[in-house]
Amino acid sequence: MNYLNDDSRILAGTVGKPVYFSRYMDAITQSIYSSPAREKLPSSIRGLWRADLFVGSPNTNQWIGTTLKINKDQLVGDIGLRVGMYPEKKKGEKPVYNEKLNLIMCPLPYDGLFMEMFYKSFFIIRAIVGSDCNMPKPIDLPDSGDRLIAGELIKIKEYPAVEVIDAIRRKGQPNLVTTSGDITQQVDAVAPIVTTKQA
Repeated sequence: MNYLNDDSRILAGTVGKPVYFSRYMDAITQSIYSSPAREKLPSSIRGLWRADLFVGSPNTNQWIGTTLKINKDQLVGDIGLRVGMYPEKKKGEKPVYNEKLNLIMCPLPYDGLFMEMFYKSFFIIRAIVGSDCNMPKPIDLPDSGDRLIAGELIKIKEYPAVEVIDAIRRKGQPNLVTTSGDITQQVDAVAPIVTTKQA
């Protein structure tokens, strides 16, 4: 939400003016947990409850619903989703448009281990929340490395959320990811997406 403003749009790949992202953020969040809430979303973004992340830029105020899977064959398209990410199976795979799924298939230059680590983070948080922010039972989090991370998070549970986020951010390695080129031009070269200029 820190990156969104009143002009932020979701590019859904449909004819018509893209919807305002911030106006529907609460509805999108509710639709993750509630089937009836999904029906209340605009028809152009009804499938955004499947999104694992949103790719975009606060500079252009344009965002794209993205799904992320360990296995390319597990990607599922839906209304409003535009990009499917997965670890490349062959070195040098290029993005392609999958007409059946209506997704731009984007192979990431990482092996399956990267994706496993991505999902492990969700499992750790789910186990912590499920144990009311106490150390989960070994059966719920059997990996010793996962328990070490859980222990570090539980130690700081009494601090304000903003301070915890800042502390975790300082432990990150942002230099592992770099951005080059204009992502909008790269995506448009693969598949047509309706932009505010076109609408």
